[in-house]
Amino acid sequence: MVACWLPRLFLATVAAAALGADTVDHDCQVVDSYLHPDKNLKPGDGTCFPHDDEGMVCGWDGTKNEAFCVKDTEGDLVCARAKAGGKCKGLVDGAWLTEKQRSDRRSRKEL
Repeated sequence: MVACWLPRLFLATVAAAALGADTVDHDCQVVDSYLHPDKNLKPGDGTCFPHDDEGMVCGWDGTKNEAFCVKDTEGDLVCARAKAGGKCKGLVDGAWLTEKQRSDRRSRKEL
């Protein structure tokens, strides 16, 4: 009897984990310097560019505020972290930028 439901439980767990990566993580905090400038960061730090790797550290390296490149619901990479610290578990809500801001951000020069 255990042999019947165990594979189903495994598949359900894997499916739930996969679906979680494509949903908005409401515990994810945008700290991207494009919208939230930080005078303590060097130019190009605290933000993500299209050529960056998803999951890479984007600012505040090695501190409790360390942030990572995460995709938003519009497909752009954004510098963000979980509110308690660490990596976000899902996507950032794309509403963090207006359409005009998103257009301007996409056309900026990469550093």
